[in-house]
Amino acid sequence: MKLEYNVSVNEDTVTISNKNTTLGYARFSRDFKIIEYIFVHPTFRRKGFGAMMLRRISEELGCQPMPAPPLSKLGEQFFKAMHP
Repeated sequence: MKLEYNVSVNEDTVTISNKNTTLGYARFSRDFKIIEYIFVHPTFRRKGFGAMMLRRISEELGCQPMPAPPLSKLGEQFFKAMHP
């Protein structure tokens, strides 16, 4: 079964949702080129949604953003996997 979802960008937020719930969202700063917060609902983790939001933010900013501190252990793992 294929999951249908929508990706939207509003000012400084990327949201991924389906008809029932928000799968994930991320806040970023255009001025500082950083990701302030990124979250993927636990049910939908490890399915590429975090990477999808990161790519979309990179497209919006025209560069690869850095995560803003402090960074959780899960965040460290995510960004390490995205930037080996």
